[in-house]
Amino acid sequence: MPIDNQLTDYVSEENKITQDVIDNLKEPRFVTACTPIIIRRIHSYCKQLLQFSKDKHDSKEVSYLINIESLTLERVALGDAHNVDITSFISLLQTQSHHYLVIHNHPSNLPFSPKDIRTLVSSEISVLIVLGNKGSIYILEKTRSITSMEELRIAKELVKYKLATVSLEDVIITLNMYEIYYTEII
Repeated sequence: MPIDNQLTDYVSEENKITQDVIDNLKEPRFVTACTPIIIRRIHSYCKQLLQFSKDKHDSKEVSYLINIESLTLERVALGDAHNVDITSFISLLQTQSHHYLVIHNHPSNLPFSPKDIRTLVSSEISVLIVLGNKGSIYILEKTRSITSMEELRIAKELVKYKLATVSLEDVIITLNMYEIYYTEII
């Protein structure tokens, strides 16, 4: 890790996960059909991830890869205070025919980064959930495969988002055009 990253690789006290956040985390809601049993299981994984991050990773980013069909935890990735690299997930996804859900936390409590959205769009991930360390929940659901042309159009919008020339709301409008749906629970 470069020295600059080492100097900023910490989560401030106000952004650390508390037990109260874990205990009172709301259940996720989905646009696509989802049974109460599946919602409870996903909610349980969300709480487990936050507990693990709090107790064992200093409230830094952690990511879970979950097989949607079996609702089993397939992989865990540990990140730093500002990022978690899920490239090991992507290599597994390319060899499987299952649908996957990825959950990770953001110490900043902010919604999806451009990198998060790009990963969802360009992979076999069907659902991406970001948990804010203060209890917010952000969900993106991809209901179909994205063509290479659509991926390119989304990528152009994400560049504008990263440069702050468009808002997340603008990106969501674009995503909706390609049947990717956004839910926010605060």
